[in-house]
Amino acid sequence: MKATLGQRFREADEALLRRMLERTGVAMEPAEFVVAVQRAFLDARPPSAGGHLIVGFRECPSFEDFRGALAQASERSPVQASVLVIGAGNDVPGRDSEYAATVAREVLGAGARIARLDLEPETIYGIAPGTFDLVVTHSLAHYFLDQEGFCRFIRLCTGRHGSYVMGNEPNRRFWANQEVQRAFETMNVSEAQRRTLRQCANPLFYLGRFAAALGVAARETDSFERKVNLMLRQRLNLRGRLTLKEINRITDPFFPDETPGRHPLGGDGLDWEEVAEALGEFRLEWISSARHLGKQNPNHLPLRWQNVNAGLKAQYPMDGNVFSALWRRSK
Repeated sequence: MKATLGQRFREADEALLRRMLERTGVAMEPAEFVVAVQRAFLDARPPSAGGHLIVGFRECPSFEDFRGALAQASERSPVQASVLVIGAGNDVPGRDSEYAATVAREVLGAGARIARLDLEPETIYGIAPGTFDLVVTHSLAHYFLDQEGFCRFIRLCTGRHGSYVMGNEPNRRFWANQEVQRAFETMNVSEAQRRTLRQCANPLFYLGRFAAALGVAARETDSFERKVNLMLRQRLNLRGRLTLKEINRITDPFFPDETPGRHPLGGDGLDWEEVAEALGEFRLEWISSARHLGKQNPNHLPLRWQNVNAGLKAQYPMDGNVFSALWRRSK
């Protein structure tokens, strides 16, 4: 199935996008501009590697949180529940509907009637494919700058007393917790030093530097930023240039910005209290958070940092890097 999404933005984001349009000489509405940049981003990106990322999701504690939310939803759903799994149809593992639908079928059982819906940048809010007992997304919501519109679409798709599972979304509380951030930064510095020492012990490292000094290193291909800007010049007559940070924030506005020079568009992660407000008559019924030391799977970290992660989770259970949640419609 296909659906359409139209976008309306917060006042600050709207003003920022209009300044961007003025600087680059593009005459169009901010919502159209966002769609155009998202489309260029997808077209410029190399094909996805895919499979190993799916395996990575399943090995991570946040995967168990996603399954946990689905299990909680199934307890009060009909045996033959109608389920809508919404994803993005652009080949991003974990964000496409196929992955989440597979997990939903594993948890909900063969009786569940599962439909898949993949969204594209060009689509418009307001047209629901029907109403369902359960709506499921995974690693999807934070890609929408118009969070109110996204939640409005979820409400349209969810039937009376239905449920919504939001899986594996970046957690704003992780970035607001100073103690968690200090541990995260300490780990990053320590691990960077460890990688440098290991690299220096490898003779191939010096051979590569020697080849580069002689000018025989492979010529770098056109940067991703250059490709996106070239497409936008051809499609929109873009006269200025978008920076890589601007491109990333337009295409992924609520993914936390870990690089210097934070960009004011969007935000660092989602706040589930704001999501609850946008969902209206839905009530938060279950929530869990994981990965208290960033994006890495804590099970793959050195033992020292596994212990730190476990300690942070015990002290701040809701302040992990990602969260999964279950909302149930109260009327």
